[in-house]
Amino acid sequence: MLSRAYPYVSDEGFTINLILIYHSAVFKMPAHAYQMAMLASLPDDVAAALNADIDRYGEDSLISSGGYMRILHNTEPLTLQSIADAEPTMEAPYDFQASLKRKGPDDYPEFGPNPFMMSVRKILYFRPFDPDEQYPSESKYIFLPGPDGTCYVAHYLARYTDFDSIQKAGTYPPWGVAPGDGWDEQNAFAEVLLPGVPPYQGGDLPRLSPLAVGQSYSFVRAVDNSSTVEQAIRRSSWFDTTVINGDM
Repeated sequence: MLSRAYPYVSDEGFTINLILIYHSAVFKMPAHAYQMAMLASLPDDVAAALNADIDRYGEDSLISSGGYMRILHNTEPLTLQSIADAEPTMEAPYDFQASLKRKGPDDYPEFGPNPFMMSVRKILYFRPFDPDEQYPSESKYIFLPGPDGTCYVAHYLARYTDFDSIQKAGTYPPWGVAPGDGWDEQNAFAEVLLPGVPPYQGGDLPRLSPLAVGQSYSFVRAVDNSSTVEQAIRRSSWFDTTVINGDM
């Protein structure tokens, strides 16, 4: 999943185009056996092409409902672990060559000025999968801050089998520095619990995210189990039970 590109002015006065990238994980494929989200920057012409495509076809949404998904592919060999090991920052990014594609109900074309060099500016979330990890006893999600201050809600991936989901909610909660003001000092993510919604613990996979678009939910920050925030789910950007489980 890719967000719209938003301008960000660095401490040195340079403007860059930031996007949120959520990686499509695969439990059974070692190179993709990570849950990962990043902030990255795009060249001006690529950012303009991405935003124009979103204006024309709509933000990322469920392909099964007639929506479209933008997908970024690396065009040279690299590993997710190498990106994480580089510990990229706004001033010292990790660069690699990539291309953009739009996946829809009936086609999967490239768009924009491909290929191009993109720059990972911050790792928001990075966790290798542990095959021995047990399912959480409560529904668990991850809050990810978008470059415009939006809160994205990703389902915490535990083990094979599971469902992958990321949804767009409201404003990122004020648990750290406000999004956009000092990204390198800001909390990169928040793991949260959702009391009252039964957790997935194996067996039959859901057909849709348990979080319904248009509904509000009270999330509890997992680190202290006390800070509560209400988030309204505004859009389902990605839901998957096949790629994540390796049934491709």
